[in-house]
Amino acid sequence: MKHWHKEPLLHFLIIGVAIFAVFSIANKEEAAVGGNKIVVSSAETERLSDAWSKRMNRPPLKNQLYCQESNGIFLNVIDFSGLGDQGYGIGVTVGDIDNVGVLICW
Repeated sequence: MKHWHKEPLLHFLIIGVAIFAVFSIANKEEAAVGGNKIVVSSAETERLSDAWSKRMNRPPLKNQLYCQESNGIFLNVIDFSGLGDQGYGIGVTVGDIDNVGVLICW
C-alpha cells in the first residue's frame, strides 16, 4: 500500500465529500427556509389529475386506507384519516405479521 495516493477509490471519496460539502454550504439558506416540506397546491393537483385522465383515459382512483378490526373485518377509514385525495398513490401495508405487537411497514 505504498501508493495509496494513486488509489481511484480514495479520489472518488475525496471528490464526493468535496461535492457534498460545497452543495451543503451553497444550499444552507434554502434548507433553513423550506426544510424538507413539500407543498402541492390545489391547482397543481388539478393539473396532475387532468394529465392522468388524458394519459390513462379514466379519472384517477381515490386513495384507500383500511384498518383491521379485532374481529378480523377490514374497514375503510380513508374519510377519517384526511388522506382521501385523488391522484397518484403508492401502496403501503402495515401489519403485525408475527403477532408480537410491533407494526411493520412493507
